[in-house]
Amino acid sequence: MAEKKEQELILAPRPPEKTRRGQVATDYRLTEEARMLAGYGLSIDQMADYFQINRMTFHRMMGRDKKLATAVTNGKATILAEMAGILVQKAREGNVAALIFYLRTQGKFTEDNSQNMLPETPKTNYIIKTTDPNEAARIYQQIMTGS
Repeated sequence: MAEKKEQELILAPRPPEKTRRGQVATDYRLTEEARMLAGYGLSIDQMADYFQINRMTFHRMMGRDKKLATAVTNGKATILAEMAGILVQKAREGNVAALIFYLRTQGKFTEDNSQNMLPETPKTNYIIKTTDPNEAARIYQQIMTGS
């Protein structure tokens, strides 16, 4: 039972320490936790709430500490790359929903988007002026094959 309480205490977020000027100090633990939280999809404001820091303070911290800003960006990019890999794998396995989602989001494909259709070839009216069916068939074949 004591072991379980200890784990809960470790998992609970601790507010970061403050420096003499009242600024919140960033440390390795906070930076790595921010990377992990960004990887889970939390926004910057949600991370500030998690760390029990004012949202504007957390934004200023990211502006001051490039390692923290990079960690958040890297955390988001890592999970996006992982999820994109899974999506592409599912699409390659033939998952129709994954294929459609990928095409709509990455290929900007929609069923009603005329930009994705092949350009319409202009219609040409051909008039075959012959009464001989063999001659008409030969002319028609030339038109269809383009020769």
